[in-house]
Amino acid sequence: MKKRHSITKWKGLLFAMLWTISLGMFAQTITVNGNVKDDAGLEVIGATIIVEGNATTGTTTDIDGNYVLNNVPSNGKLVFSYVGMKPQTVAVNGRSTINVLMVSDTELLDEVVVVGYGTTSTRMAVGAVTSLKTDKIEDLPFTNTASALQGRTPGLVIEAGGGAPGSKPRLSIRGGKTPLYVIDGVIRSENDFNSLNSSDIEKLSILKDASATAVYGSRAGDGIVLVQTKRGKQEKISIQYSGGFDFSRPVVLPEKLNSLDYVLAVNQAAEYDGRTSLPYTEEDIKKIRENSDPYGSITANTDWMGLALNKYAFGNRHNLSLSGVSSNGINFYTAIGYLKQNSLFKESHNNKYDRLNLRSNVSTTFKEIGLEVGVNIDAALERRNPTVWGDYSVWSQLQNVKPNYAAFNPDGTYTSISIHPLVILDKRAGYNNENDKYLNTQIYANWDVPTVQGLRFGVLGNVRYGDWNQKIFQSKAPQYQPDGQAVPYTSNYLRMSNSRGTDTSFDVNVQYKKTVDLHNFELQGVYSFFKAYSENFWAQRERYLSSQFDQLFAGDASTQKNSGSAEERARLGYVGRVKYDWNRRYMFEGNFRVDQSDNFPSGKRTGFFPSGALAWVVSEESFMDKLREDNLINFLKFRASYGVVGLEDGVRFGYLPVYDMEAQSTIIDGKFTTGFREGPLVSNDLSWYTRQVFDVGADLSFLDDRLFASIDYYYYRTKGYLIAPQNRYTTPLGKSLPFVKSESAHRRAGLEANIRWKDKIQDFTYDLGVNLTSYDELWEKKEDESLSSLMNPNSRVTHVKNYYGSAYKTNGMYQTIDEIINNPRRETANALKPGDLFFADLNGDGKIDGEDFQRIGKPTFPSFSYGFDFNLEYKNFFLFGLLQGTGTRYKQLSEFMRATNSEYLTYAFQLDSWRPDNKDALFPRLSTYQNLNAGQNYTVSSDFWYHNAAYLRLKTIQVGYDFKDFLKNSKSISSLKVSLTGTNVLTFSKVNKFYDPEISAETGYAYPTQKSYSVVVNVTF
Repeated sequence: MKKRHSITKWKGLLFAMLWTISLGMFAQTITVNGNVKDDAGLEVIGATIIVEGNATTGTTTDIDGNYVLNNVPSNGKLVFSYVGMKPQTVAVNGRSTINVLMVSDTELLDEVVVVGYGTTSTRMAVGAVTSLKTDKIEDLPFTNTASALQGRTPGLVIEAGGGAPGSKPRLSIRGGKTPLYVIDGVIRSENDFNSLNSSDIEKLSILKDASATAVYGSRAGDGIVLVQTKRGKQEKISIQYSGGFDFSRPVVLPEKLNSLDYVLAVNQAAEYDGRTSLPYTEEDIKKIRENSDPYGSITANTDWMGLALNKYAFGNRHNLSLSGVSSNGINFYTAIGYLKQNSLFKESHNNKYDRLNLRSNVSTTFKEIGLEVGVNIDAALERRNPTVWGDYSVWSQLQNVKPNYAAFNPDGTYTSISIHPLVILDKRAGYNNENDKYLNTQIYANWDVPTVQGLRFGVLGNVRYGDWNQKIFQSKAPQYQPDGQAVPYTSNYLRMSNSRGTDTSFDVNVQYKKTVDLHNFELQGVYSFFKAYSENFWAQRERYLSSQFDQLFAGDASTQKNSGSAEERARLGYVGRVKYDWNRRYMFEGNFRVDQSDNFPSGKRTGFFPSGALAWVVSEESFMDKLREDNLINFLKFRASYGVVGLEDGVRFGYLPVYDMEAQSTIIDGKFTTGFREGPLVSNDLSWYTRQVFDVGADLSFLDDRLFASIDYYYYRTKGYLIAPQNRYTTPLGKSLPFVKSESAHRRAGLEANIRWKDKIQDFTYDLGVNLTSYDELWEKKEDESLSSLMNPNSRVTHVKNYYGSAYKTNGMYQTIDEIINNPRRETANALKPGDLFFADLNGDGKIDGEDFQRIGKPTFPSFSYGFDFNLEYKNFFLFGLLQGTGTRYKQLSEFMRATNSEYLTYAFQLDSWRPDNKDALFPRLSTYQNLNAGQNYTVSSDFWYHNAAYLRLKTIQVGYDFKDFLKNSKSISSLKVSLTGTNVLTFSKVNKFYDPEISAETGYAYPTQKSYSVVVNVTF
């Protein structure tokens, strides 16, 4: 009976559809023409006009804003739409001429903002949520999404992770740890986010306070980056291609010394040291000056950077998408993207990176029953070829190898010097091949129940499979002594690794909306389940006879090693949300999340995390009518939120008694055998950390919505940290005590602001924005801080705002012997001379020791950051740009960049060292002695080597032309734009002469940050 009823139902639906179509066939059709203008009275070129309900009947306006549309039902409706304008639906009513005035959609307030398990708008948002348009980042030559977001939105703090192809930055929301990433409603990894093709992103939201993040529970304690990918927009099928060709070079690459300057400086240092014989003879210097012995052991003049690096690195990227809505209502967006980035190395197999992205988002809606179903599939394949010896080794050798050492023997073979960067960059040194791929499949359904208005059910299932492989073969290219004898090298090895896993999630949500007079209610409940399984293994052998046999079997069997492990995790959560507003004026939102984690014992496994938020739209009050009518204040909203989120950092399964497996536990019959030993002590005190989050903010719009501002103050307090008590009972027990709850509490608070101005003057449109983020943090109480540290005002951690480090304070450099004699000094500094660092006796006890340390600077990770973006358009020309920078943040010159002695004299800037004829120098005196005065000048921590690395950078700039005027009569190409783009073009900082200020590495032993230039083409068919 059920089957017959179903067939009868579908027959009825089919008959209704055919009857409707037949009515449309016999309805009277007419030709409609007209003109479309914007609210400034200018013609709108390229506006789309379609017949409502018939996606196949449509047209666009020409260069004069005119249109003609045939076969329009006389009793139908026309839909007018254009990017940046509010869509309009106009009844035909038998008219043959319809002119339309479109209104600019300049109101940021009504822009749709994606939030957890739903959407809202800036006007109706009660939490701290920032929405970011991604149209300006699609064409930027970044290999990851996070880098493209830097400086564009308040609360988002990003620090570059280096310049190597495929490198990824560190991203933080309001100074927290790694945020949660949610893509199309599913929690994904940071790597998946950075592997996204930016051309596939439709909307991006940053969720910051507890009211916005609580629905994602414990994993969202540090904020959420929420992404919605693209869907088909237009009723007609659109094919879009975007591509760019890039070339890049280092932002900062310090100039190295040439051989002559190097040997003269070393000899000068030896003279000041009082040495009777100098390291380099006049004959050596003559050979270097005349380049008469280029293969000599100490008389060459080698440009190591020139031998190893190209001036530019090249790359390219291509994206192709197919999108639209078919005649039978199927919405689709399918895209493929490819990116390739080469490195600076002349040995081009080093540091290559390429990525292939695939995406297919398909959905359809059965309007009769209110059902939407969809399938989203995305995949990525990343291939990396890092330097087999690692960036640190390669760049340290490039920087430290002496310029007067020869790279090649006369016969072209490599010389036998121990530090030889070309030897480890050569193809014969091996390779490092990494392949990382994933496939993510998502199926969802949303049902708007026809019989109950406002009731919606949703279900979402997601499966992600990931697989990572690495194969490393490390060796060295052959080196030879001057007599032709080969330098033996037997430390090569091959290592193969694999890691794979599957993440499964399942969400069910119920939502009900109801409006009674001016009261709007919304209730929502969500059930969320997550499970993950992963396993990994590796195997290795050493002492290969030849790199031609780069397989595991060919290595020495006695050197073989291997290991592997597996991990399984699960989470279960329940979400509740209630929203209420009265006439869009007074708003309330309450959320809660109940989480269960297997990280804690059964009695403490469940965490309940509530939040609440209030908002008041003051501009809707009657006393604001005059200000609104005069367009002085168009919108003013105050909001506040408070909530508690949970964190589950801690010992995995620390509540269970376990045994640790030892591969070499005992020896039986002369052989190691596997055994077990007792694991860590069990703790039943493991439970959730809790973080209290308070936020208060205001959103404002002025001067006819041209000026928009948003400002927030936020406060985070985290407590319940786990600590393992130290220095008590550990000796008799033989192991550490178990982790227990502590009374430690940490605070973080700050301000953020966002201001935008948008306007149009005839053909000139401009949009300017500035944003800033500032925070400080401290330990309110740190239970594991020692009493001696707590009592020392210069070293205590508790109740001290974040700082860079502790070190001696210097009073410059000693200029005379009297200054050395008449001032305290370190006990081990017994050979001081003018030109050495002069340490201050801060506590006045007549000696220099650790008690004279003071706190210095702010952390390298910026606690104050800002951005200024500008978007300018004049007729068909456009200019987009972003200035990004930070406030005070400290970095130090590492020991090797200080030239600790003449052995480490490397850079041209190090020549500015103290001499009797150069007392106002950048560096202390240079010496040929190792560890002179127990490292007084170079290895002992002092503020002399700490620098403020604040910077201002022209992060991106793009100038281009839109060829829309040339395409008005084209039937195949609807849009064509060509532009030139630059990134990291200009940088202003006090540390530019040493290193790029943005990256956290202080040694200079890292692949340098790149400035890049690109030619970009966008075409739509």
